[in-house]
Amino acid sequence: MASLMRKFARAKQQRLQEREEFVAQCQLDRSDRLHEIQVRAEELAQELAQAQQQRLAQAKLDSMQRAIEVKARAASVRSQIAEIHQTRIVAAARDANNRIAEAMDRAAAVQAHMAEVARQRIEQAEIDTTLRVQYFQDFLAQATADAEQRQQEVADRAVEVKTQLEEFAEDRAAMSEALRQELAEYCNYIKQSVWSMEDDAEEIVPPAPKSKASSTRKTASSKAAPKAAATKPASKPATATKETKAAAPKTVAPAVTPAPQPAPVVPSANKIQQFIKDYISKLDGKPSVMQVVNNRDRVRDLLARGANSLKVDPSDILNALLKMVEQA
Repeated sequence: MASLMRKFARAKQQRLQEREEFVAQCQLDRSDRLHEIQVRAEELAQELAQAQQQRLAQAKLDSMQRAIEVKARAASVRSQIAEIHQTRIVAAARDANNRIAEAMDRAAAVQAHMAEVARQRIEQAEIDTTLRVQYFQDFLAQATADAEQRQQEVADRAVEVKTQLEEFAEDRAAMSEALRQELAEYCNYIKQSVWSMEDDAEEIVPPAPKSKASSTRKTASSKAAPKAAATKPASKPATATKETKAAAPKTVAPAVTPAPQPAPVVPSANKIQQFIKDYISKLDGKPSVMQVVNNRDRVRDLLARGANSLKVDPSDILNALLKMVEQA
């Protein structure tokens, strides 16, 4: 055990000695490297100083060379700029002259085109105005003819109605006279019947019935007339019969005259224009007043509807329509 401890001690002493030797060698190597580094640093410093002096000298030379080149380049650029500026001035003047000439040509062409368009519009407007005036004249002539025809029909109808009323009054007068005569004959028959019973007179024959035509003619009026003669008792004395006969009036039907018709109320222009606006608003596509005027079928339909609804002359509706066209 002791020998083993001594061996360990010797080995430890040997390791310590080797470590000291290694440390000494490392310090020696470090000092050598530091010396080499110092020498190398001095050499690098000298080389850097020389390189710096050379770069400064070269920089001065380069700066001088660049200054010379810059001056030359500036002179060249100035000359090029002057040439470009002069070229641009010439080109701008040429372009300005070209644009002025082109603008003048375009203005002349536009003026000629506008004059041509204005002339065509004037010609078209004159043609449209002529056609519209002709259309309105034809339409007014047609409307006037229709109005005159309607007035003639109304006059003919009035004459026909008046004739029928006169015939009806004559028929009523004839029926009244026939009834009066029939009543007088019946009263006479009753009287003769009563007196013949008292005096044993000869048999009295009742009056013969009227013909079929006259009885048929009297049927309509006999329904409305009271049958007073049929309800009289036969036992009344002759004085009562005479009084009845004397009191019987002669009924004559008065002539029937038609009642005066009230004057038609003429609607105002605003009412007619409102009717026209309502008619146009109900059309498909919402056309304008000018489009409705240019459509002859629609104008005829408008005049017919207005005449029937407002009870006015179609010419009044047409005048209101023309005023609306002028206002539009």
